[in-house]
This record gives sequence, C-alpha cells and structure tokens, in this order.
Amino acid sequence: MEEDVKHVSMGALQQFNLDLIQCELVFANSEPVRGFEEGALQMCFADLRQLLDLFMTWDWATYFHDYGQENSKYLRVNPQVIVVLLEK
Repeated sequence: MEEDVKHVSMGALQQFNLDLIQCELVFANSEPVRGFEEGALQMCFADLRQLLDLFMTWDWATYFHDYGQENSKYLRVNPQVIVVLLEK
C-alpha cells in the first residue's frame, strides 16, 4: 500500500494469500490469546481475507452488486484500498 511500491503482481498476491492462510490456520486458530475475546484474532485477518478473495477470484460483479449491504461477501473491503491496488 506504500507509495514507493509501484507494481503488485498476481504472483505476489498469491504468495501473500498463502502467508495469510498460514496466519489464519496456525496462529489465529491455535491457542487462545489472553485478553482477547474468542474470535477477535480471526477478525484481525478478516479485512485482508476479503480483499485477497476479491482480487484472487476477480469477483467484481458480486462486489458491486452487494456493495453497502449488511450481508455483503466483501463487507470489510475498503474501496480506497481497492483503488490503490488497482492502480498498482
């Protein structure tokens, strides 16, 4: 997301997706973290998961159709982040 990064390849997104899967499965779903409510750690990754799912599946029809609805598949995706990534 930083300005000095000019390009993001699909390969980089795929690798980042694999890294996120590891974080979700190994870290977030492992031992409970003292001081965190159950499920709170998984929510830390929800924004990234939805963003990556959108870009990996190129599911723009669903994104635009459901935009602003409470039950949207991509509810946690920030439109400003989308614009920055698409520009890269």
